[in-house]
Amino acid sequence: ENCAATAHRKETMTNGRGRILPRGGAAVILGVTSLSTIGAIVYSHYAQVRDRKVMKEGVERDKERLAWKRRQQKEGQTAEQS
Repeated sequence: ENCAATAHRKETMTNGRGRILPRGGAAVILGVTSLSTIGAIVYSHYAQVRDRKVMKEGVERDKERLAWKRRQQKEGQTAEQS
């Protein structure tokens, strides 16, 4: 009886009924998962690089703005003293 159940299970698996995934389905899922993971890593990397560049540009703008303010203050003090 146990042998008959095993034979029935093998028969069901070989004729396509009872399969959850088609043949090679596991490989397809592995490939899709791998590509999705690689895509997420690449996107994350380039997003971080872009964000870092934007932040550095912001720091440079702030430095320029502060230097401009200092020049304006110096010019104002020099005008007041004259």
